[in-house]
Amino acid sequence: MAKHKFARPCTVKTNQYAVAALKDRRATMAGEIQQFKEAIRHREDALAHLDATLRLLDPQYRADTLAPKVDEVLGLQMTGLKTAAEAPPPGDPADKSK
Repeated sequence: MAKHKFARPCTVKTNQYAVAALKDRRATMAGEIQQFKEAIRHREDALAHLDATLRLLDPQYRADTLAPKVDEVLGLQMTGLKTAAEAPPPGDPADKSK
């Protein structure tokens, strides 16, 4: 990584608040990811039980014949997240929203 010629050396003392805030945010995000992964595991288990029940009631049932249904609200949230992730950070010269 190239060093900027005007960059000042970072010291823990001058950046202690920024470092603490970034560490806190990272811990929060890591916790959220862990919760999402656990929720996905629970849903996959529930889906497997639903498929087994359907096979008991209809031996001809094949899970791959049903397309996943996306909740409209969830779809809008995901679209918003993608848009936010693709947007330049605030104050970025590439930000044309102003």
